[in-house]
Amino acid sequence: MRVDISQLFGQKGKSIPLDLCIDINDTEGYPDIVGFKEPVKIKGNLTNIDDVIVLDADAETTVDIACSRCLTPVSVKLNFKLYEMFNKTGSIDEEIEAITEDSIDLYPYVRNEIFENLPMKVICSEDCKGLCPVCGTNFNEGECSCDTTYINPKFDSLRALFNVDEEV
Repeated sequence: MRVDISQLFGQKGKSIPLDLCIDINDTEGYPDIVGFKEPVKIKGNLTNIDDVIVLDADAETTVDIACSRCLTPVSVKLNFKLYEMFNKTGSIDEEIEAITEDSIDLYPYVRNEIFENLPMKVICSEDCKGLCPVCGTNFNEGECSCDTTYINPKFDSLRALFNVDEEV
């Protein structure tokens, strides 16, 4: 989503209101995201402050994220701030993004903020039982007949050192 900012150049203090929606469809690198329930709604302003274009906006969306235990999709509402600074002349300040065109593509900034604001772990409920590590059955929906007394084979030689019948 490109926003034309040509009318802001050379007019300090001028502002453009933003009220738009952006569809985010790229979840590469974030396998827990199942999908977006709605476009990202953005409300705010682009303002020329001393020849620096400042994006200051609030954004919100709803994302379906896989439960960390059972992989069931869970809807999570995200609210976040967008605050970016742009300068056409280039700047040595690393917080100010250099731009070469009369428009700004908001998509990468919105996408980045979404992924920075995702919760570390999402659980569908506190009682979630998770998945069977052997067959993948969702324990919230039923049981399976797998042997869950799995012992890591790396510890077999250690177990051989101890005889179960002996007292220590």
